[in-house]
Amino acid sequence: MPNMSTVRSIPITELWQFMIFLVAGRTRFEVKLTAGYSFRCADVKEAQDAVGRALLGVLPHGAESVVLRMGVLTVAKSGSTKAYFPDGSSKGLKMGGRFDTALLDRMRETMYRDDSGTWFSFEMTVTATGGMTVRFNYDDEPDFGPEGLDPVAYVNDAKNFPRDEAHQPEWLKQRLAEGPARLT
Repeated sequence: MPNMSTVRSIPITELWQFMIFLVAGRTRFEVKLTAGYSFRCADVKEAQDAVGRALLGVLPHGAESVVLRMGVLTVAKSGSTKAYFPDGSSKGLKMGGRFDTALLDRMRETMYRDDSGTWFSFEMTVTATGGMTVRFNYDDEPDFGPEGLDPVAYVNDAKNFPRDEAHQPEWLKQRLAEGPARLT
């Protein structure tokens, strides 16, 4: 997961009733959610709420928060879930079947922007009190384990969510160049 510790906030109030935090020139953003906020698109809200409810449902007794980190492409999804406790300890959790991962696909589709693409991974934190924070990564390669993904997965993803070259990070340009060679 990319380092998203340096965040500057810019409130947006016209169409969206939440805050977008821009990092490195609009390439990654963090959405801070609280009860009662609405989204510009019902699909995004539905997906985030469903995933948030699932996370709250696996929160162990005594835990302060649970964090889901996921890499999501058109043909691949991989993630991990951890609960964090007041004493600083953490515990890995299993999410298997707790939410429909098609919601994540719909969220990516809805958040897609012509020529600049959509996010590759996200981190969602849900607190024991029901607060939720979501961070989206638009630039860094998603974590699909030590072996990563076949570059063909990125070629397929780029067909569904094209980006112009100016919005392609170097690692993505490399995967997109390697992918067609793997198909021959």
